[in-house]
Amino acid sequence: MGRLDNIQAIDREAYALVRAYLEAHRDELGVADTDMAAFVCVTRVEALTHAAVVHRREVLSEERANAFVDEVTALILRYLKPQQVTKVVTRN
Repeated sequence: MGRLDNIQAIDREAYALVRAYLEAHRDELGVADTDMAAFVCVTRVEALTHAAVVHRREVLSEERANAFVDEVTALILRYLKPQQVTKVVTRN
């Protein structure tokens, strides 16, 4: 199994885990299609992480990494629960 195969296997596993979680909590979410929501969530987190590594390494520094995680979490929560999220608690 090559490197690309390993990455694709990890992507499939992440997608399946997120989809299963969303299915289990379907009644709590503001999305109708959990398959699409899983794709959106996994892809968004992956894209933001990739962009941080390639273009904005400073957001992954010890001082700023928690803020980055909080922002990504807030983004995903606002997508999944648009009516319920008014303020996301941040870590200090």
